[in-house]
Amino acid sequence: PEEPVDLILSRAFMPWHKLLPFVRPGLKRGGTLLVMASEPWTNAYETELDPAWRMAEQVSYPNPRGEHYLWMFSLSL
Repeated sequence: PEEPVDLILSRAFMPWHKLLPFVRPGLKRGGTLLVMASEPWTNAYETELDPAWRMAEQVSYPNPRGEHYLWMFSLSL
């Protein structure tokens, strides 16, 4: 988009640690990135998380292939 947006949704696009810097230019400060993931977020990932991002929430949902997760990141800087 020409102007940054408030919300971006990603589904199986690329690994999250590559996705965050990729979408950052297109997301407004304070915007939200929703990532559909096949594994739960763990505290071990926090060390890889850029300080500009905050892992705000995780919600699980059923999938025919097992539990899946929706990760919600907010862009603070």
